[in-house]
Amino acid sequence: MMRNHLDDTVLGQQLKEAESFLRRRKKPLMRMLQIGTILLVFGFILHALYSSWNEITDYAWEIRYGVLAVSFMISILSASFSAYLLKLIAARLGANLTFRTTFRLFYLSQLARYIPGMLWGILGWAYLAEREAGVRKTSSALPGGVWSSSLRAHNTVLGGRE
Repeated sequence: MMRNHLDDTVLGQQLKEAESFLRRRKKPLMRMLQIGTILLVFGFILHALYSSWNEITDYAWEIRYGVLAVSFMISILSASFSAYLLKLIAARLGANLTFRTTFRLFYLSQLARYIPGMLWGILGWAYLAEREAGVRKTSSALPGGVWSSSLRAHNTVLGGRE
């Protein structure tokens, strides 16, 4: 009987060591994935700039600072409204986030919109909400999906396209 108890203890210790090893390996891997994603986002942005560079340099630029300031304000208001809607949806699903946290996570997750594919913003939102605010991915991905779907429906109705 004593031998079985000893085996269980040794096995238990080995399992703990294996779990610790995997945990130590997971952090560098996740960090590499984060850096890779950031590089991918900026790579696509730079590719878009590079492929349009002739158009950009040939354009007769006329900066109207008043219009630029108004468009910047509208952009901030739009992002604030979207973040507020996400906060409300997340609250209804049990995730208690402050507006400031929601706005920051929303803004950062929207950088992923520049990667081809429609789910990157939602996945970014879910990942950041879990990492930064401790919200489970299942509780944060759903608000992102609801928000994205309602936005697409709204754009289709008002703009006639998706």
